[in-house]
This record gives sequence, C-alpha cells and structure tokens, in this order.
Amino acid sequence: MSNCDSGHSVRFQIDRPIYQLNSINEVFNEKRQSLQNGVAKIEQNNFSKYKKKAEAITVHSCTTCNPKKFILKTFPILVWLRTYSLKEDLIRDLLAGFTVAVMNIPQGMAYALLGNVPPVVGLYMAIFPAFFYTILGTSKHCAMGSFAVITLLSGKIVNKYATAEQPLSLNDTLQAATSLGTPTYTAVEVASAVCFLVGIYQLILYLLRLGSFASFLSDTIVNSLTAGAAVHVFTSQVRDLLGLKFKACAGNFQNVCIYIKVYQNFETINIATCVVSLISILLLVFNNEYLKPWVAKKTIIPVPIELFLLVIGTIAAQVFKVSEIFNMNIVGDIAIGLPPFQAPPAPLLPYILVDSFVVAIVTYVITISIAFMYAQKDNYEIDPNQELLAQGAGNLFGSFFSCLPFCASLSRSVIQYSVGGRTQITSIVSATILIGVLTSFADIFEPLPRAILASIIVVALRRLLYQVTDVVKVWKLSKLDGLVYIATYLTVVFIEVDKGLLVGIVLSNLVLCFKGVRPKVYKLARLPNTEMYVDALRYAKVERIDKVCIVRFGGSLNFTNQDYIKNELYKLVGINPKEETLLNTLTAKVAPVESQTDKLEFIVIDLSGVLFVDSPGAQGLQSFAREFSEISVQVLLAETPESVYDMFIKCKILNDNLFTLFPTLHDAVLYAEDRLSKSSQITKF
Repeated sequence: MSNCDSGHSVRFQIDRPIYQLNSINEVFNEKRQSLQNGVAKIEQNNFSKYKKKAEAITVHSCTTCNPKKFILKTFPILVWLRTYSLKEDLIRDLLAGFTVAVMNIPQGMAYALLGNVPPVVGLYMAIFPAFFYTILGTSKHCAMGSFAVITLLSGKIVNKYATAEQPLSLNDTLQAATSLGTPTYTAVEVASAVCFLVGIYQLILYLLRLGSFASFLSDTIVNSLTAGAAVHVFTSQVRDLLGLKFKACAGNFQNVCIYIKVYQNFETINIATCVVSLISILLLVFNNEYLKPWVAKKTIIPVPIELFLLVIGTIAAQVFKVSEIFNMNIVGDIAIGLPPFQAPPAPLLPYILVDSFVVAIVTYVITISIAFMYAQKDNYEIDPNQELLAQGAGNLFGSFFSCLPFCASLSRSVIQYSVGGRTQITSIVSATILIGVLTSFADIFEPLPRAILASIIVVALRRLLYQVTDVVKVWKLSKLDGLVYIATYLTVVFIEVDKGLLVGIVLSNLVLCFKGVRPKVYKLARLPNTEMYVDALRYAKVERIDKVCIVRFGGSLNFTNQDYIKNELYKLVGINPKEETLLNTLTAKVAPVESQTDKLEFIVIDLSGVLFVDSPGAQGLQSFAREFSEISVQVLLAETPESVYDMFIKCKILNDNLFTLFPTLHDAVLYAEDRLSKSSQITKF
C-alpha cells in the first residue's frame, strides 16, 4: 500500500488470480469436505453446534444454581446499593422523591378517576407496587405509579364488570358486595382482579424469557396507540369538565356514544363547573408555557402548580360550598389510612382474562420504552426480562391492596430525571411521603371539585394528543408504516383500544411480510476504474458491461417470494427464457433470426444481502439457472453467505454445475469479462 501523492487518500493495489469459491476452499484449506460429501459434513457440523449449545446451556444452568449470582441477578438493588454514595446520591434522591410525591398527589387522584375507582387508589399505586419495583427493577429513573393510558384501559374493564352505582369511598366499596349480594363486584374488587392478572401474565412472560417480545410492537404502533388512547382519556373527562350527569358508555364506539350524550344533554351543562374548568386549564397552560420555562432557568425544582390548584380548589370549594350551592360534582369521601389486605375475587378472573392480557402488554411496553430512553441517556443497561419480573411482582403484590395496574409515568419520570434523581431510592422517598399523606390528612381533599382533576388530566395529555401529528413524519419515511399508524389510531379512537392494538400488530406484521415477499431487486453497474458496484439507476457515471447483467437482491429467498424475484430478474435481464426458447424453436424452421440472447451471455447475481434461503427458494434459483442455461446464458453467483452456501449444498443444487460461485462480485465480473474476451478472440480467428 502506498499513499497518494496528493495526500488526499490512501490507495491500494491487489494482484491476484480470479478466485472461484471452490478454489478458495481448496487454497485456504476450508474445513469442509467436497461437494459430494458436503451434506454429511454439514450434518456433522450441526451436531457439533448442538452439542456445544447443550454444553453452554448446562454451564449456564450451573451458574444460575450459584445462590449468590442468582440472588444478585434477581434483586438488582443489592448490586447498585454497593456503590450508592450517601454524600452524592442521597440528597438528589431525597429532592427528587419529594418532587415526585408532590406530583403524585394530584395526578394519582386524577388518574384514579379514569379507572372508575376512588381517587385514593391512585396514591396506593405509587406505594405498594413501587416498593417492589425498587427492589427488582433495573431502571434508575422510571417513576412508577398511575399513568393515564393504563388507568383508562383498566377503567374500561372496571366499568364493564363493576356494579352500576357505586360510592367513591374505599371503605364503602369494600363493603358493597355483601350488601348488594353476589355475584356483584365493586369497582375496587374488579380493579384488584385486573391488577392480579396483569401481574400473573407478566410473571409468566418472565419465566418464559420473553422480555424481548416488546420489539414486536414497533414505535409506530406504540405511538399511534397512546395517541389514540389519549383521545379516549380526553373524552372520558368531558362529562366532569362540563358538569354533565349521564350514564357512562361501555363497549365499542364509546367516544361516539359519549359525544352523542353530550349533545343530548347540552342544555344541562353546569355553568359554574365550566368556569372552574376554564380557569384551571388556563392556569395550567400558563404554567407550562410561560412560568415553568422561566423557573427552570432559576432552579431545577418545578413549580407544583397541580398541587397548588388542588389546595386552592379545596379551600374555595369548602368556603363557597360549591357542592350544595352550585351542584358541582366533588371527589367525595376519601378513606384515611392504608387499605386492608384483601385477595382479588377469584370467580371474576376467568371473565377478564383477555382484557387483562392487553393491559399487561401495553403496560410493559410503555414502561420498558421509558426505561430504555433514560438508560440510553445515562449509559446503563436495562434487562427486559428482569423488568417483567419487577412489574409482575409489583402488580401481583399491589392487587392485594386495592391497586390498579401500575406503570411508568412519562411526566413524572421526566421530573425525576431533570431534578437529579440518581436511583430508585427516589421511589422509596416518594412512597414514604405518600404514606404520611394517606395516614394523616388525605381527607382534606374531599370537597375538591372533580372538574379540577379533569383539567389536570386534560392539560397533562397535550403532548399525547399532539402526538398524532407524527403520522406526517412516519408517512414521509414509509407509506406502509403510515397506513399502519392511521389504521391503528382510527381503530383506537372510534372503536376500542384493545381492538386498535390488535389491528396495529396484525397490519405491522403484514407489512413486514409484504416487504419480505417483495424485496428490492435491481441492476448494478461498476464505478469507473474501481472494483465497486452500485445501483445503476442512482449514478450517472457508471460502466455497463456488454453481454453481462449484474443484479442484486436482499432479505430472504423463500417459498413466498421466489416467483416474484424470478419475474423481477426476467424484467431486469430483459429476457424470459421460456419465451426465448419458444421463439427460437419457431424461427429455426423459417430463417435464422438474431436472438436477444446474442446481447447477453452472463447473469451475475450478488447474494451478499441474502440472509436466508429455504429449500423452495434454492430450487427456484436452480430452475432460473437451468432456464437460462438452455439459451446459453450462464448464471454466476457472487458473495454467497456461508449459511446460504450450506443450504445450496443440502439441497444439492450445485451438483448440476448450473452455477459458478465466486467469493466476491468483482471476481465474478472479471471472470465473465475474461470469458467474453477469449470468446471474441476465437470468433475473430
């Protein structure tokens, strides 16, 4: 190698013979038998691979039997506590924990209403399950507790199976079943049953080591699902924002049903409630758009505007007696103290199996997405399977303390990270503060107008609602992904969230199948004075070689796309060998006619992008080569991956000598040029 005189680049020159793949195997002593005995050798290699895998599994099993390693892997808190710095980390975690707790009070109470359960349940969700996540979770910055989308999904199940008229006091709801008779279930009982099944599902997925299944839910699906669910959340709050009183809708097309009822009951709108909602929304928007950015320049601690609004609203409601005078809906009774230990109702579980599975999946996907986001920012690892254990155990434990399924909250996680929280000690601090609130003065919020909680929810949703505009970006990147986004979003908004999730998964997998069945097949051409080959249509200054057609396709070659690839190759080559053979047969009896094949003698196929070939795909390629060999066109294969080469040997498609294989594309092209040159010399002679 020598440097170019200009110093602008490094040049290289290689002088070697043209290699075929077989000669490479012979010259460099590849550990493979001849093609005749290739199948036996490959089977032997495969047996060796399986043996090694079995040995590896045995070794892994032995390591997992090591009690110390098992305990440290199962309880990550024991690992990071070793490096915990009281001087550097504790102050930040205390500050972040206090801030998150302050946010948890209004958000927890508000989101609990989405789940059709007493507001105090939202505080329970940030206590009992969060303790388990602190011990078992691998994320340092996920603020666990209530989240609008998850409480909405759970609330739909609660609304479907709970008794129609229920008080919002926890003590009353726990006693309602005995007074109303079986098999009626209170809202809290249904909620705890959903939480129990969500925990069971997540633990089963953990035992099956299926933490990576979240990758099957693309960002497109998650984005459209949460954006559509945000519309459901907003719609569910319209009744409280306007002070309307009508029976909640259930089943499919809930949003349509609610807006129809709003129209039918428009004359009964409570003006006082509308005024409270408007003032609350304006204050929250002013804080988010103007006050918060200004305060952020002065301090990392945000203004707890939601908590201020709760306190001011509670005091004003108590002074002006808004419930009696203005007939406004209020929060109502709030139980003081921690909930009693109570098992979920077992007879209800079979009826909510499917609905709870959807909640389990969406909960995990949202949490793991937030966890990965902050892990990437702070450069630490997230264990997807361990996250299943942490969430499953937390939900299972929380189900015995009147909880809905818990999830990472994006807004509170942002605050926890920005304030400087270092570890999940933040969650312990937050939970401890909330326990103090519950056991001392939680009942002071009983007079609070529900319109204020609805306003907090609606303003908190603004980013999720605007998220639908991402469809423009997705559409520009891929029309098919854009269609998946639109279909998922519309299904969620107009029908139901679980139906939208199903539509998104089905359509995204169909798109993947379509892309696999329709891979890109294109011609290559050589850049002048180089050994590099590029898409012939993307570059103007390229060399096209007479009587040689160079093509490339990627992905897989299998039974689903072999016919498509073959037809695309016919188009690129410009010849259908079956028609050419028929034409030659008909014209041979009349007069010699120049055939199109006089312009083509070699087809070079670059297989470097082919990841997988099955038996029908290999046989389809063999059929393609045989068809062209009948019209004296030779097929050359270049840069065949080892796994593809092994499949060719197994299928015995190399035995007919229809192909010539080359280690590089340039070798194949030079071989074709050399043969053409020799053929030309013989013809001239």
